[in-house]
Amino acid sequence: MARASLIDAMSSGTHIMMRSIVSRLNREVTAVLRAAEIKDALVAQGIEPGPSTPTAFATHIRNEIAKWRTVVIAAGVQAE
Repeated sequence: MARASLIDAMSSGTHIMMRSIVSRLNREVTAVLRAAEIKDALVAQGIEPGPSTPTAFATHIRNEIAKWRTVVIAAGVQAE
C-alpha cells in the first residue's frame, strides 16, 4: 500500500522533499558522476553516466511510470 502511494505521489508531481535537499543531492551526485575514476568505472561496465537536472529527472520518471503502467495493465500483472 505504501509503495503504491509513493508511486502515485511521484507521478502526480507532489513534492516529497524540499527543493534544497533535491538541489544538494543533485549537485553531489553530478559531482560524483563527473569524477574521472567513477565515470571510467561506469563506462567500463557499459553504463553512460548522464547527470541531469531535478526537473529533467522528474519528467523522465513520470514518463517511465506512464509507459510501464500501460504495459503492466495490458499484461494483467498483479502484485503478490
